[in-house]
Amino acid sequence: MKLVEIVNYFESEASLQEIYSDLKLEGDSDNIGVYMKNSIDINSDIYFFDEAETGDLIEITKEGIKYFNLFSLGLGVEFYSYFKDYFEINNYSDLQKAQRLVEYVIYDA
Repeated sequence: MKLVEIVNYFESEASLQEIYSDLKLEGDSDNIGVYMKNSIDINSDIYFFDEAETGDLIEITKEGIKYFNLFSLGLGVEFYSYFKDYFEINNYSDLQKAQRLVEYVIYDA
């Protein structure tokens, strides 16, 4: 799964609840991290890890594979809200939205 596939779940807290149902996630949205496999890159696969499992570390290694924390689910909603009007005015595609969120994490957050 890629960030572009779930970017619209970050539109609101209500839509975020759908990801819990769809992916059978449990826990508080501030305690579930969105991690990218191998590098923070728009093409990286994403995985979800509970903070209790990761210690809220920016980088973790599991079974010899590195994962990099992009943001928590709750923070994803907050970041998305910063750009929501801009996304709508400029008719951003899901790919463009995902790219902007990754850029924000890397350069601005």
